[in-house]
This record gives sequence, structure tokens and C-alpha cells, in this order.
Amino acid sequence: MKLLALIGRISFSLVFFATGLSDFLDSTINNAATQGVPLPYLIVPLSGMLSVLGALSILFGFKAKTGAWLILLFVLPLTFITNKFWHVSDPLQMMAQTGNGLNDLLMLSGVLFVAYFGAGQLSFDAKAKHSIFIKTEKVDFTYGEILIGPNATINF
Repeated sequence: MKLLALIGRISFSLVFFATGLSDFLDSTINNAATQGVPLPYLIVPLSGMLSVLGALSILFGFKAKTGAWLILLFVLPLTFITNKFWHVSDPLQMMAQTGNGLNDLLMLSGVLFVAYFGAGQLSFDAKAKHSIFIKTEKVDFTYGEILIGPNATINF
């Protein structure tokens, strides 16, 4: 089961990685301008940066919850700016816009899932969660004890 979560995390993050990289292309920026995105030469590459950083975070399982929130900042506005199915009168365009909107909703669901549950057991986050850090003030092995603090020792 751990492997399934890893495979799902990798495939999920690759979608946002590829999409984020495409946000740096002139064709994507020009398309966003025709969709009515304000300041597309600033907003679109910024959203691409959020998408790529979030995708890498989820891909490697390092601060995956934060990465999911970065992607949420990318997908949520995109959904309402580019998929205006409620303004379309042509039935074929409405069907296409509705499909795109549902696809974005599916992506939002996955992002929220990662934001809540994290990256899973095969991740840097899980490894860091199970690590135990003890701040030591002094280590003295000559007497067979470790002094952890002023009033705490471990004898061996």
C-alpha cells in the first residue's frame, strides 16, 4: 500500500509540474490574455512557479502539505478565470467548458487530499516525523552516562 501512495503522488505531481512549465511559454501567456487574465505576463509565470514548486514538493514528499497549498493557489483562481461555463450559450462550448471545470475540480480534490493527509509513508516528511531530536548540552562517555540537561542523565 505504501508503494501505491508513492506512485499516486508521483503521477499527481507530474501533472502540475508539466502544467507549471508550460506557463512560461508565450503561447500560454497569450492564451491567458485572451481569456481575460489580468496582467498575464506577470500572473501566468507566477502561477507556473507556484505549480512547479508545489509539484516538486509533493513529488519528493518534502513539505508536501505546503506544496499542496501552493498548488491550490494556482488551481483555484485558474478554475474560475478560464472555465466560465455559466457564460457560454453554445451547447458544445458549454460541454467543453463544463468538462474542463470538472477536471479542475478533480485536481482541487487531489490537492486538498494531499494538504490534509500529506505525502504518505514513503516520503521525506514521514522520515522527518519519525526522527527524534534530543538537544544535548554535554556528552561524557568516560563515566558511562550521557548528560542531556542540568537534571537529566542517561546511564549505561
